[in-house]
Amino acid sequence: MIYLASPYSFPKEERGRRYRQNLFAMGYLITRGHQVYCPIVHTHEVNEFLATQKCEPSPSFWYAFEEPFMNWCSRIVVLQLKGWRKSQGVEREISHFWNKRHIAAEFMHPQSYKIHELPWPGLD
Repeated sequence: MIYLASPYSFPKEERGRRYRQNLFAMGYLITRGHQVYCPIVHTHEVNEFLATQKCEPSPSFWYAFEEPFMNWCSRIVVLQLKGWRKSQGVEREISHFWNKRHIAAEFMHPQSYKIHELPWPGLD
C-alpha cells in the first residue's frame, strides 16, 4: 500500500488545487494496479467542512490521525508539488517512514503523468 504525501496547508488558497493534483496522482497510481492511501484525498472535504464550523484541526491533530495509516502502508511516495521541500507535514511523514520503519521516500513529479493518459476501465 502506498502512502501518497504532498504539501497541503499553506497557503490556504492552494488547498483545492492541491487536492485535485493529489486526486489525479492517486488515480494515475490506482489505474496502474497500486493500492493507495492519500491523506489529502481522504480528508480534504472533512477539513473544508470543519473550517466552515470554525473548527479547523491543527497539524498535530492530523499527524496523530494519519499515524496509523503511515504504520500500515509499506511505501511512501511524495508528490513533488510546489513547496514540498519546505512542508513540515511532508518532512514529518518522510521522517516517520524512515525513523520508525526504515522505509525511504520515493518521489513523483506532477508532470510525470497526464490525466488524459489514465486508463479508466469501462469509460472507453
